[in-house]
Amino acid sequence: MTLWRWFKPHNKLLTIIFVGGVFFASPVVFSETPLVMISEFVALNDSGLTDEDGDHSDWIELVNWGEDPVSLAGWSLSDKAEAPRKWVFPAVIIEPNAYLLIFASGKNRVDPAALHTNFQLDRDGEVLGLYAPDGALVSMPGGSDGYPEQLSDFGYAFDGGKNRYVFTPNTTAGDLNDLREWYFGRLDAPIFSHDRGLFTEDFLLDITASQKNVRIVYSLDGSFPTSQDGIPFDNALTVSITSIFRAVATAEHWLSSHATTQTYLFPGQVERQEAPGYFPVNWGGYPADYTLDPTITEGVTYTDRFVPALEALPTLSLVFDARDFFNSETGIYVNTLKEGQDWERPVSVEWLDGEAAGFSVDAGIRIQGRSSRQARTTPKHSFRLLFKRGHGPDQLEYPLFGEEAAQAFDTLVLRATSNHSWLFPVAEQRERAQYLRDPWVKETFRAMGHTAPRTRFIHLYLNGLYWGLYNVSERPDDQFMASYFGGTKSNYDVFKGGDTVAGNPRAWRHLFAVAESKLNADEKFNALDELIDMDGFIDFIILNHFIGNETWDFGNWYGARNRTENGKFHFFVWDGETSMDRVWENRTFTRNNLRPTALFQTLRMLPAFQQQFAQRLEIHCTGNGALTPESTVARYKTLAKEIDLAIVAESARWGDYRLNADVPGTGPYERYTRDEHWLTEQQRLLTDYFPQRTEILLKQYVAMGLWPLE
Repeated sequence: MTLWRWFKPHNKLLTIIFVGGVFFASPVVFSETPLVMISEFVALNDSGLTDEDGDHSDWIELVNWGEDPVSLAGWSLSDKAEAPRKWVFPAVIIEPNAYLLIFASGKNRVDPAALHTNFQLDRDGEVLGLYAPDGALVSMPGGSDGYPEQLSDFGYAFDGGKNRYVFTPNTTAGDLNDLREWYFGRLDAPIFSHDRGLFTEDFLLDITASQKNVRIVYSLDGSFPTSQDGIPFDNALTVSITSIFRAVATAEHWLSSHATTQTYLFPGQVERQEAPGYFPVNWGGYPADYTLDPTITEGVTYTDRFVPALEALPTLSLVFDARDFFNSETGIYVNTLKEGQDWERPVSVEWLDGEAAGFSVDAGIRIQGRSSRQARTTPKHSFRLLFKRGHGPDQLEYPLFGEEAAQAFDTLVLRATSNHSWLFPVAEQRERAQYLRDPWVKETFRAMGHTAPRTRFIHLYLNGLYWGLYNVSERPDDQFMASYFGGTKSNYDVFKGGDTVAGNPRAWRHLFAVAESKLNADEKFNALDELIDMDGFIDFIILNHFIGNETWDFGNWYGARNRTENGKFHFFVWDGETSMDRVWENRTFTRNNLRPTALFQTLRMLPAFQQQFAQRLEIHCTGNGALTPESTVARYKTLAKEIDLAIVAESARWGDYRLNADVPGTGPYERYTRDEHWLTEQQRLLTDYFPQRTEILLKQYVAMGLWPLE
């Protein structure tokens, strides 16, 4: 596409540039139209025109309504009323009845062939003014209060017939404004009389609008309501059962509001939940399961604990169009092996916490994981939430993991737990289900003095149906690195299991080139010490050996470095759920090419590394160290206490799946419960694994010449 050119529509000279985005407003009327004015602009250019660098820069279009050419030399554009001469035009002519476009990119270029301001446009609304050489204001869309919040790929264009600015999806860079479809702006979202939450009694729900002459429509099945197919909301109604409301405000020549989603849960009714008619009977060829085990919910042992179990943790509610999850061809929950952008769907996310203010945000959602994606492995899948434009805000801003952790997130992982769960096909793993292993590994790495993804237990609901116990986790990607190590996410190379997640793989390849070089022992250690956070790497190795991680080295780890500062590689634990099975497990000799284990096997032959490794063992495996029996037991007990009651709800939801469903697996098939299975495995870990494991690991290192400290 030509980036910039002169041409003559209607026999008049003009300049072309590029298209972009906008959003909300009430009409602004002008008493007099200036000869030269801002005709249209785009302040949220997501997929429109591109500049000469290939960027989707915002743009501003000027028009000359006069009969004579106008020199813009000395004129200026500004997004600050107090600084009218922020960006000054060069000597460029705008012909009569012609247009000139300027990129609002912040690149500050005054070449008449491609003009760029030194500021960008604020999508949330701000002042935008065109000024004459003497500083007089010539044109200001929206007036002194500024233009309103903008919409993606909408133009905010001047309507000459009505002397006002309006929104249009038909942007016309360098031509007459196309106002065949136009809007005053976006309506405010509906207001609900009751906020989302957990309820025990009926209540009267009212939904109102903040603007006049507005019609409210809603849905109850998770779909986005429209003026054509939504249910009109005319009068207050009684809510007495678990319900998911999505409501929008509509009016002529206004863009419908964003949907407001409100989930009203009645925990006392969950035990009787059934799938609505629009949910399928199979997921990926295997039996769907929506109901709860009455043996748990109604049996004498657990019936009094079931509702308190649901209330024992914060609740996360996901609301969505059922077709996005369960359509046989396009649904992500029945096509779980599909990955990437094409298999991301919109979802409303609500955090319900009786002890703190929650949140509601629109986001994208994908299936998360590798082997756990397979329907035969588990019917309970993990998810990844993505916060980005096109769905909702760029980030979720919420203190999800406390004030000391990151406060904003690009993405979150909802971990279902596949291995060592009551759903795994192999009976031995089902019997050892705890749902605590991966959180314990992350907490332990933090206790060893390093950064690790933070986690939090929740109960998850899908369109009002209880889906089980989940674990919300940070994902150690480029944004995670920027949050905890500084800089911006574009500064980082990030790897997961050897795959490049962000940045490029050059530094990773160089790291292994050094490791495999012919340098002598001291030279090689010193060279690798310049490339690796050595204490962190050693502790990362020790911890994975301690837990006997069975699925570790190929995919279940992250590594990252700050590329712009020639930073050292840091390593991060991830997905440690296939672990802590056999107290005598020995993974110390594992070696996989281009993986952390290969680095370890190279480094362990170097005397300087041996000395540093032994020092780290002394810190963590003796005294009050993080891997001593006393510390490991105490940390595990703390985590176990968090779900001691909540695990009853997981048992009711999924504990009988392999017993009742006709799916492949190994027996014996049992009904898995808190008291009989979960507590039994917990006792094995607390009284057998942790008390013995430290000494066993140290003996394994003795055999390798890495202990004791000399």
